[in-house]
Amino acid sequence: YQVNVPVRCLGITDIEDEANKGHTHAERILAAWSEQPFFRWSALSLPAAVAGFVLLSVIILPEVGERVGVVKQEQVDKILDPVSRMLAGLLLGLAIVLVALLYLLFQRLFNSIEYAVVVTDRRIFSISYRPELCLRGLHLQVDCFRHESKITYGTVEANHRSWWQRLLGIEWHPGMVKVQVRFGVMEFSRQRGNVFRVFAVLSQLTDPKSSEFLKEESVEQLEITDWNWKQCAYEAESVLVKHELGASRNHPGVRMFPIRDTDLAAAAPALYLDTKTSDDGTVVEVEKPLFHWSFFSAGSLMSPFNTTTDLLVTSARVFLWSRANYKKFNCRTCCFHGPLAWLQAYRESGKLTSRVSFFALPTLARFSTMTRVLPPRWVDPTYPPIRIPCCETLMNKFTNFVNQDEGEGDEQESWDVMPVRSRPRLNMYMLFSRLYIPQQADLIALISPYNHNDFDHITLCNCGTKQEREETQHNLKMRQLRAIMGVVQDQRAQAPPTKHDAEQHTAAHQEHE
Repeated sequence: YQVNVPVRCLGITDIEDEANKGHTHAERILAAWSEQPFFRWSALSLPAAVAGFVLLSVIILPEVGERVGVVKQEQVDKILDPVSRMLAGLLLGLAIVLVALLYLLFQRLFNSIEYAVVVTDRRIFSISYRPELCLRGLHLQVDCFRHESKITYGTVEANHRSWWQRLLGIEWHPGMVKVQVRFGVMEFSRQRGNVFRVFAVLSQLTDPKSSEFLKEESVEQLEITDWNWKQCAYEAESVLVKHELGASRNHPGVRMFPIRDTDLAAAAPALYLDTKTSDDGTVVEVEKPLFHWSFFSAGSLMSPFNTTTDLLVTSARVFLWSRANYKKFNCRTCCFHGPLAWLQAYRESGKLTSRVSFFALPTLARFSTMTRVLPPRWVDPTYPPIRIPCCETLMNKFTNFVNQDEGEGDEQESWDVMPVRSRPRLNMYMLFSRLYIPQQADLIALISPYNHNDFDHITLCNCGTKQEREETQHNLKMRQLRAIMGVVQDQRAQAPPTKHDAEQHTAAHQEHE
């Protein structure tokens, strides 16, 4: 739907107007969308049930009354024949459904409230409206949320398309979007459209001063051994996908996470990084990708889904994309799913969510990790207490042959026939704590299983001995991430306090006195 923005009624000084050039309070309209009331066909389920009951009553009740003895034969003969009773029941049932349909159409489409959202570079307007001709009278409400292009946190959560939506080719992605500035939080609901487009608009309203919170020159002066700026930035750029505008043209400042073959999402959400226009008119990327890590959390043994998380650290923000994806074939666990596992995965895919979150690096208060060590279990074929290396190698090769890939993880081939004791199962939790909210569920990431080089399988004949292992990919990425987060906290501690932080410190000091 096209949205006509009432600029004067909302008090917007449009910067595009020639008369407002150079105005101190002028603002630019960035986006607008509307939420039209829609009709749910499931609301007709009760009227349809009533119509079916009436139809059966008209057809069956005369014969049932005769058999029971309540109605006499002479009275039954006076009633219409069965075919006429059937037609009369159908007409009566259709009348009931039609009346209910007309009432619901009037109630939902003509007597409901319409919503519209207007986004500028300084404010967000939420407008709710109901025409005066309806029974409930005129309704008009305008809410204003001031952000001043300093959004420090945002998240979007949407369900994957259900099986019938994919079958019909419906491209809707309904969901919720939340954004936060230091003064408050605002939530949006998008039911008839793509909620990720709303998130793309709001994610660009960040503070341009923090676009270069991390600079290469200042980081190189620290001489950090666990983090190489150029190497990590090159690896992140090689993994991310650039948004193409046309032949050999890329959209500056737009990146997308890579899509796996097992992902439920058809496309990755677009991440809009901060840019600026140079004097010659070219768009220059100010916010740079620095670090990327993709890991997964294994689902339960009977579940056909895993959870994959992509972590991206830029010079200004941290992005987290968490979504569900299908499990690959595994000859260890294939007997637990059964022959109809694909039907369960296809039916339950619409209940799973895809979530993207970001927060500004200057608002990071703490980065912490927690490792949970679990013992192996006999009921878990992926982590039994006793393993035979040659059997494990054969199962890995067969699994990789069916999946047509090289496999994942840091398992090494071994054709030894001596049993070994399995290493414990490790789960790694990563927690990003912000200044305004200490703990949020969408900023907690789980790696399960976590491959640590300090744990390895132990042979039963020489228990207690430890074999040297090469550093795993998980250990390498974790060292780099901890180094980056340490630099972020140091940079924030050295930065001068903002006016808001000074006011909070003064208020806390006065309360203490």
